Amino acid sequence: MYSVYRQLVPVDHSLRFLKHVGVQLFGVSLGIIRKLLLLFQKKR
Repeated sequence: MYSVYRQLVPVDHSLRFLKHVGVQLFGVSLGIIRKLLLLFQKKR
C-alpha cells in the first residue's frame, strides 16, 4: 500500500503543476486576445 502511494504522489504533483501552467497560459492568452480586440476596435 505504501509503495503504491509513493508512486501516485509524483503523478498528483505533476498534474497539479500542469493545471497551474494551464491556468497561467489561459490567462495570458485571454490578455492577448483582449489587447488584439482593443486594437481592432481602435482601427475601425
